[in-house]
Amino acid sequence: MAVATAHAGWKIYDGNGWRASLPEILHLRVLTEKQLEGTMGAWHNTVFESEDKSVSLSVYTHPLDPESDLQTLHAFFEAEVTGRTDEKDVINYTFIKDNWFVVSGTNFKGFEFYTKLWRYSDHWVTLNFAYPPSKQKVYEPMLLELLRNFTPNLPGEWDY
Repeated sequence: MAVATAHAGWKIYDGNGWRASLPEILHLRVLTEKQLEGTMGAWHNTVFESEDKSVSLSVYTHPLDPESDLQTLHAFFEAEVTGRTDEKDVINYTFIKDNWFVVSGTNFKGFEFYTKLWRYSDHWVTLNFAYPPSKQKVYEPMLLELLRNFTPNLPGEWDY
């Protein structure tokens, strides 16, 4: 992990095979062993939160599992939509492109969410952003800036 300076109020964060320019209001959250229990062994989960924990950004990287039903982009998309609707989230927008998709809406806790998943030949990367709807005018432009500067698939060796 490396953190460098970006434009005012933002910092550059190098994750496991990805890079993002992040607003300084988001702080890296260190996950405890208890929080990591039950997760897949090669799953890299990086979480950032605002100080009051009302805003969160998480980035997951994971190799494709040949034993999993999740092999195609459409399988990942269907799993995301099913999981969201099973949790009683309201989906307001979906979009599927060649190697990525977006699902956004309001989660069961009342927070706005935005999920983008990229599927590559041997791994996938997911970005999740959530914020209170009362702060949409603040966080929606922040999300757009974050997405503009997010690189999900840096070249080189990945640490699975």
